[in-house]
Amino acid sequence: MPFNYRAFGDLSKSPEGQRVWTLVRQPAIQANLIAAARLGRPSVEIIADDLIAIIPAIAKPKNLARETRQAKRIRDRWRRFAGGVVGAVMVDELGWEIDRQRVRIPRANTVFETGTTFRR
Repeated sequence: MPFNYRAFGDLSKSPEGQRVWTLVRQPAIQANLIAAARLGRPSVEIIADDLIAIIPAIAKPKNLARETRQAKRIRDRWRRFAGGVVGAVMVDELGWEIDRQRVRIPRANTVFETGTTFRR
C-alpha cells in the first residue's frame, strides 16, 4: 500500500506530519498496531490519543453540529493522512496485507469512525 504523496505530501512534510511518521514507526506503537490487527480491529484506533497530542484539530468536537465545514475538512484530511501512514507502515514496512476497509470503530474513539484491518 504505497503512501499517497500526491494527496498528502504537504502534510507529510509538515512538522506534525513528521511526528506522525515517527510515532507510527516506534517499536512499542508498532507492537500495538500488530496486536490490534491480530484481534481483527482497525489499527488506527489505538493511536487516537497520541494523534490528538500531535494534531489537536484531529479530535472530534464535542458538538459536531457546531463544527464548521473548514474545520471538518481539515480534520478529515488529517484523519485520512494518519490512516495512510498506518497503512503504509503496516503493509510496506511490517509485511501485513489489507483485510477489510471501513470497519466501524466504537463511538468512544475520539478521532476515528472507521478504519482498515490487516492480516498476515
